This record gives sequence, structure tokens and C-alpha cells, in this order.
Amino acid sequence: MVNFGRVLTAMITPFHEDGGVNYAMVEKLAIHLAEHGTDTLVVCGTTGESPP
Repeated sequence: MVNFGRVLTAMITPFHEDGGVNYAMVEKLAIHLAEHGTDTLVVCGTTGESPP
């Protein structure tokens, strides 16, 4: 069994105005969430951002 922790956060994907992914903001957001109690980041999860 894998222990993902107690707090799993479905992280949004920040975009630039032109539609490209804002990777600098992705990193900043991931660090912020980890430093404030998130045990696991869920990407392409329940925020409606499904992979193609």
C-alpha cells in the first residue's frame, strides 16, 4: 500500500495569456502548497484539466 499522506491537493495549472503553461508559477505554487501542509499534489486531477 502506498501512503500518499493526509492532505492531497488538486493543483490548478497556471497559464500565460497566450495559453502556454506558466512553468515558473507552477513551481512557485507547488512549493507554496508543500510548505503549507500539502502531502501530495494531484496534477490533471479534479480541477477539470484532463490530459489530452
